[in-house]
Amino acid sequence: MVSEEDAPAVEQRSFFGRIRDRFSVSSQKASTSPSGLPGVLIKLLGSRETASIKRDTPAFLRAFNELPWLRATVTHSADAIAANEWEILSVTEQTDQRTGETEIVTEEPTGLLPIHSFLNNPNPQLSFSQLLWLTTIYLELVGEAYWWMVDVGGEPQAYPIPPDKVVRTPTFEDPLWHISGPQGEYTANTDELIAFMHPDPVDPYARGVGLAQSLSHDLDTDDAASRYVLSYFNNSARPPLLIYGEGLNAERMRQLEDDWNQEHGGFWNAGKARFLSRKVEIKELSQKFEGADIVALRQHQRDVVASVMGVPPEIMGILTASNRATIDAADLFFTRYTLRPRLDFLQEVLNKQLVPRFDDTGTIIMKYINPVQKDKETILKAARFMPSALMIDDWRELMEFDPLPDEDGQCFLVPLNMQVLGRLKSQPPIAPTSQPQPPGTTATPPPEQAGYEAYGPLALKDSDIGETETPFGTLRGRKVKKFKELVK
Repeated sequence: MVSEEDAPAVEQRSFFGRIRDRFSVSSQKASTSPSGLPGVLIKLLGSRETASIKRDTPAFLRAFNELPWLRATVTHSADAIAANEWEILSVTEQTDQRTGETEIVTEEPTGLLPIHSFLNNPNPQLSFSQLLWLTTIYLELVGEAYWWMVDVGGEPQAYPIPPDKVVRTPTFEDPLWHISGPQGEYTANTDELIAFMHPDPVDPYARGVGLAQSLSHDLDTDDAASRYVLSYFNNSARPPLLIYGEGLNAERMRQLEDDWNQEHGGFWNAGKARFLSRKVEIKELSQKFEGADIVALRQHQRDVVASVMGVPPEIMGILTASNRATIDAADLFFTRYTLRPRLDFLQEVLNKQLVPRFDDTGTIIMKYINPVQKDKETILKAARFMPSALMIDDWRELMEFDPLPDEDGQCFLVPLNMQVLGRLKSQPPIAPTSQPQPPGTTATPPPEQAGYEAYGPLALKDSDIGETETPFGTLRGRKVKKFKELVK
């Protein structure tokens, strides 16, 4: 997949050679530049060579369209990130008048902002979701992506640029972007492009590096295995039959071949007998596919690619060793450990390079909606020990039902063998009556509980007990109240 032919005509220098050049004695003694940086930093940060495009970048971009496992894993991440929702928030500081402590408060703006218009239509050809989709693919493949910000009629528009078209990044000697186009090379100022980049640990001041580039040999291996299987089904230069006999010259052989194919070719000629007037021998060559190890090899390469890209097999639809528990765990793993770090990175870059183009007050931010769902299994395990800790609407939410109307679900179901307390303290016991009470009547409360009426094991205020007129008489019982009202 990655070959020398894919490399542009750029002189490749050894890593140690560049290190020696950068940290040579002459560079350390260089004078300070107009930008105020020492010469050694100019050598380190401003070398034009380090800003050149990597030779394998075009090959990895093409590999996305050619290698199925690479495309499948990268597309799953890109689709999920593109579908994730974002919100625009206003950030303000509020001071507590009592304590004097300052708190950062985020809330939705009261009206539409210019950045809302941009997110709804970043350019006439692509939506914001498509921008994020392309950006994620570029980052996964080669570790860098670029948006060219163009002012059209006073409104900024963003156009994604393939990383292999950005031939040079800005340096101190040449603070311009160099972009290759169909009609030649273009230049752009430093602030005209938004750059998303995962730094290369080998050379963090040059170009980015993507996860797919670490899979170079694995991708080549899977590609070779796929081509091997294809060559087998393309006959692999192995005919099914060898026909030979005595006294058959070249002309007679061609006549026999044409006659044989005409008389026995096609399903309609199946089962026909063949009669010959001379001795002809036929030898059948085995057509059994003997590349069973190829299947296991391709499955292994698939698992390697998916593991490196952070996509669980269940997300890709591979359920051979899965059950309901592993499927739920795969979704939690994918959103928490694959999507969230990528969304954090995009959020940081957008707030640093995109949002200031629409807001110069520094009070507007972009924030993604957290894609990680609640761990319902853990919540249910904890709730089993004390179901009354959740409101009715909380239980309905766990069952994916809508809340009850009129806030009827904003209450707790407390068992009769439990007591509702505002705080932990000893409660005076309810004094037993001297005479047995008929069923359905309440005991007389002790003097210490004046203002309370005993109702079952709960000591409630008189206001918590209600009377209801029915055809059978007056029924007296406990009112349904919110828990926070009962514990006041």
